[in-house]
Amino acid sequence: AAVTLAVGAAVTVRRLREREPVTAMAAAPISVDPLQSGAIVESYAGLNFNVLALRKIDNRAAFDDAAPTPWKAGPWTWTSQRWTGHLRIFRTAIYTFEVVAKEYTRLAINGVDLASGAGPKTVTVALEEGTHRFLLDHSHEDGDDRVRLLWKKDGEATAYPLGPMSLSYLKQDFQEVTPGPVRTALPVLPGVEEGELLRVLDHSGRPPRPHSYATYGAQWKGTWSGDSHLWWGPGVRNGDRLTLQFVAGETGRATLALGLTRATDHGIFRIAVNGKEIAKSLDLWSEDLVTGEVQFTEVDLKQGPNELEFRVVGSNPSAREWGPGAGVHKLGLDYILIR
Repeated sequence: AAVTLAVGAAVTVRRLREREPVTAMAAAPISVDPLQSGAIVESYAGLNFNVLALRKIDNRAAFDDAAPTPWKAGPWTWTSQRWTGHLRIFRTAIYTFEVVAKEYTRLAINGVDLASGAGPKTVTVALEEGTHRFLLDHSHEDGDDRVRLLWKKDGEATAYPLGPMSLSYLKQDFQEVTPGPVRTALPVLPGVEEGELLRVLDHSGRPPRPHSYATYGAQWKGTWSGDSHLWWGPGVRNGDRLTLQFVAGETGRATLALGLTRATDHGIFRIAVNGKEIAKSLDLWSEDLVTGEVQFTEVDLKQGPNELEFRVVGSNPSAREWGPGAGVHKLGLDYILIR
């Protein structure tokens, strides 16, 4: 039988150094299926929850319980995790939460942010008896992915670990996502010029560099050539230009195929060959991290060296940085192929 939860039960937040509490309005009760034990955990590539790679149920006793981690085989840098569920409060009281982490965390109850930012944080909150929506975010640039959450009721001397096992979730809120196979390298395509090996003729003060597929090999979709691509990354801004040299076997018109990466932080580009525009505004934004081929027909080429120019003309409104200050105008060129 269904049960009724006051999902938005009243919550009063008392932050440190604030004189007055902040009160969030209670939501109307809704009818839901019975709660299941555990929290829903999601693992993402990028510090800004850029590419979802895994969603599963976490039943560990503590968020920093090392055995087993939610995704043992996942990348260990520039990633983010999110836990969601419901926290059952058996007695109306003031509760103190302590969040211990080196890098960014965010703790929210009933949609109200209680604490966010880097480093340890302590917050007190008055919670009514009932079930409250819970969220904990954690992003880490280095290999220290530990986050610890402690809590206690007003009057208790000791704070105790609060972990995924103490939470619950609704079946209708959970749809499993399993990571794909780890692909660090694919066969080199015949006849291509590898992007990472192209001669750089000019750039706007921000040089491109080779970038391996290995770090996010389980999240990277699509197909590519070899084990890396040419990456024009952090610091690239609107109006910047990158000019590369490639070689054609004969003079005439041909189809030019470019292996290009799309991601949440990739930009919009004007593309020209030998000064002639072949794309006015190619948007390389995507919610996925994916590399694939884009073809341009009837491109005028000359025998020998040719110039390929990318100019940043904008970014998608939905674009978001991979990390603070990393920018949203990136470019990834895997290969050039003339057909």
